[in-house]
Amino acid sequence: MAILKTEKKQSGEIIIENLFHDSTSMLKTSYNFTTNQLYVTFVRGSVFGYTIPLNIYEAFKSADSQGVYLNAVIKKEYTASKIGDVPKELLTEIVNKLTTFKNPEV
Repeated sequence: MAILKTEKKQSGEIIIENLFHDSTSMLKTSYNFTTNQLYVTFVRGSVFGYTIPLNIYEAFKSADSQGVYLNAVIKKEYTASKIGDVPKELLTEIVNKLTTFKNPEV
């Protein structure tokens, strides 16, 4: 799995980094540097949150496969909370965005 694009956004003291993945299981992950929350959006629209320290997030981000790291480390050592499901329209928007990252000329 590869990271297709990274976006970092700041609003006041809150900094969030979004990673868009070329993966069969994950579409997007978002890390909130203020709360140490990692949010994982899966291809079927489910969103799960994990409270993880920054060093674990950095290891996740730099792993050869974020999916393998998520399963081998984060899911085993940290409790997941189901945040909810992404509405179908927003899910379609994320998938379309990923397509443009993969094929910029489209």
